Amino acid sequence: MRVSEGTARVIGLSKIRLDAFPTTAYIMVGEKCRRGCSFCTQSIRSDSRRDYLSRVTWPEFDDDSVAAGIARAYGEGSLKRACLQVVDSKEGMAAVQEVLKKLKAANDIPVNASVYITSIEEADELFELGVDTISLPIDVASKELYSDIKGGSLDRLLDIIYGLAEKYPGRINTHLIAGLGETEQEMIKLIYDLHRHGVSVALFAFTPVRGTPMEGRGQPHIGSYRRVQISRYLLVNGLASFDDFVFKDGVLVDIKGKKEIMELLKDGKAFMTSGCPDCNRPYYNERPGGTMYNYPRPLTKDEALEAICESGLFEVDMR
Repeated sequence: MRVSEGTARVIGLSKIRLDAFPTTAYIMVGEKCRRGCSFCTQSIRSDSRRDYLSRVTWPEFDDDSVAAGIARAYGEGSLKRACLQVVDSKEGMAAVQEVLKKLKAANDIPVNASVYITSIEEADELFELGVDTISLPIDVASKELYSDIKGGSLDRLLDIIYGLAEKYPGRINTHLIAGLGETEQEMIKLIYDLHRHGVSVALFAFTPVRGTPMEGRGQPHIGSYRRVQISRYLLVNGLASFDDFVFKDGVLVDIKGKKEIMELLKDGKAFMTSGCPDCNRPYYNERPGGTMYNYPRPLTKDEALEAICESGLFEVDMR
């Protein structure tokens, strides 16, 4: 099995130094993706190393050693769940089934599968195999850009996601990547729609990786990312509605009730890694010492105030 470098460290198969430890075991399933996503290292259009996904390396280890290490870490409480990053390859469901069999034989850790599927029946099969939740990554929030960047139809994918959310309440989630050319308004509106349908949303910042068609594109401006993070946090926690947001030319410029909202943001939770419970994805979008898009841990008071200030929506006293 291939696991993220951080996962390897937590389960005792690597001695790499980490500033933050993952609380989810990340496992890559399959190789040589058949899809052509312009941002992805595993894409058929990518010349990147095959042991990369985003900016994270995924070393390969003996299956039994990985399963045993995950079982031990789960028993000790250092891991809370496992996430299968399923590459759309010819191995498909057979590879997922094999990994699940080994994991479930060793322990009862909850398992999420992040996977490309084209029908509700394929999701039915995954649940029958033993996954607890399924992530269907949307990634691109703009309908105009979706087909160019990922191929296919965003409307078609949303139909599947909403159908699954109705059939399996609380068990369907998705990923969105900020910085692919969408407007803040497009991103926030999609988050709102997904939440209304009961779909959990994990927010990522675009990360350029050498060898991909989008390697020359920069990461999103931190102010824009903070505004999307704040909006997501308010929406999914029932603290604001879409009508409370004010946009100008696609940019979020104001939120109704800002004084009260700022107080709600001071705990910093809006700026932590979002998505599945206990998924913190350390440095998936960041380099140690660089701009922190998603914090993998609770923020300090000063970090939270700085993040609020970066949004450009609030007057913040940093004294």
